[in-house]
Amino acid sequence: MKYNKVLMGGLASLVVLAGCSTSTIQPKGRLDYLNASSVNPLELPPDLVSSGHRVDSNNRATQMLSEYQKQVNNRNNLSDRVLVSSDAVRVERAGDNRWIVTTLPPEYVWSRSVQLFQEVGLPIEVSNPEAGILESGWAENRADVPDSWIRQLLKSTLDNVFSSPTRDKFRIRLERGNKGEVLVYVTHYGMKDQASGRDNEYHTWVDRPRDAELEAEMVSRLVAKLGAKDVKEINRGNAVNITETPTGVVINRPVDSLWAQVGNVLDDGAMFQVESQNSQDRSYIVMQKDPKKTTGGGLAFWTDKKPVYYRFKVQLVDNGKNSTAINITSLDGEKNGEIIQRLRTNLH
Repeated sequence: MKYNKVLMGGLASLVVLAGCSTSTIQPKGRLDYLNASSVNPLELPPDLVSSGHRVDSNNRATQMLSEYQKQVNNRNNLSDRVLVSSDAVRVERAGDNRWIVTTLPPEYVWSRSVQLFQEVGLPIEVSNPEAGILESGWAENRADVPDSWIRQLLKSTLDNVFSSPTRDKFRIRLERGNKGEVLVYVTHYGMKDQASGRDNEYHTWVDRPRDAELEAEMVSRLVAKLGAKDVKEINRGNAVNITETPTGVVINRPVDSLWAQVGNVLDDGAMFQVESQNSQDRSYIVMQKDPKKTTGGGLAFWTDKKPVYYRFKVQLVDNGKNSTAINITSLDGEKNGEIIQRLRTNLH
């Protein structure tokens, strides 16, 4: 963990995203990261059936190019062959969660997702086509650097001296829908610089809550990258009735309408993270962070402790008559109360 002294305090003010059932999706301009990846997006495997792959950040471009060059030759002209109709892309919303539903080819969606990371300056840390997961590394959002008169004065020559006290990373997750559609979810993960000591001489990076506005911004930019215009946002409605059971919960909604949303709710960028998913048996492997436990050690001026996670299997079972049971099984012997509470609070 690198030590980063914050030279200019404070955050730029956040604009509250006002969403409605038919609002038009438009980028807000809050994404401006450093360290863009140099990998051509068409050098990444765009289908969702290839073997998983974790990118080595020290030799990222070389590995991707050598491993997937054969697939590239057949896909270089992909973007020229795809025609995006007005109804090919839509954005759905439940609470503050938004996701994309599209009939575009998954390889096209994948390549455009990689291009988006590159354009906003996010390095690619994880590429797992089998799971449909693309994840960035941690990056500084230059849009969050306070825009003072001093920075304006030195911006042309010394802008990098000014630092943001926050770091972000994003995960884009692709799933296949029941009607041949591709579902695309964006999850934000955040950290902030926390100072301690009498003179704030000790610094460490600590988690901060997911930013739904940044997620919405990334969704809107991906919609634009897909070539869609005048896309409307569809609000999926209010909270459903949820009943707790000894093994999980029962919800008065059909399994097909819940499957995608459960995965989105349990990939929240903070307490929970979807490790893998199996659409055939409607199950997720979910990691839940223990907020009270960490592993690793630290030094005087910074720490490098890692959070402890517990794994759960979350499976959806069709009960018929528009009813679904969500069974939650701990793989580490832990209680499932936190996951149940997360579902009760966030499913709509």
